Amino acid sequence: MNRIVSFKLFSLGTILFFALASQTVSAKNVQCVWTKAANVRTGAGTGNKILFRVWHYEPLTVIGGSGDWVKVAEHYRGTNKKRILSGDHPRGLTGWIHKSLIKKARCLSVRSEFLNIRSGPGGKYKAKWKVQWGYPFKYLTEKGGWYKVTDGVSTGWISSNFVWSPWL
Repeated sequence: MNRIVSFKLFSLGTILFFALASQTVSAKNVQCVWTKAANVRTGAGTGNKILFRVWHYEPLTVIGGSGDWVKVAEHYRGTNKKRILSGDHPRGLTGWIHKSLIKKARCLSVRSEFLNIRSGPGGKYKAKWKVQWGYPFKYLTEKGGWYKVTDGVSTGWISSNFVWSPWL
């Protein structure tokens, strides 16, 4: 293969790599809602219209900022998968939230129609309760493909096959 063809293939591969890499969510850009609930607004400031609410431990991708406010993208809305995260590309709604309401932490959300929260790390353990698509959790630890999680009220174990998080 001559040098010109090699260089063109290398250049094309590099361009494709960076184009795809720029579309994925990086853990460094994801923060978790750190209050029971928070309003996401049309602009930076409480005088702006409320677009939607987010809940404790919900993962949000930070995409910009202005003073004490950050622009965020959500990863899902509701339990019916209307605006689903495809892979790990944030394609949900965007809006503004005060930076005091989010925190860098390991949070995740359920990616299953229904998911059992179990008393231990495995399918043989008793199901304590059930959650729906999009339910947010704080990650605590991992054991054999199972994550110990909390929603701030209760703690349990969920299979790693049915959650989304850029850290895990």
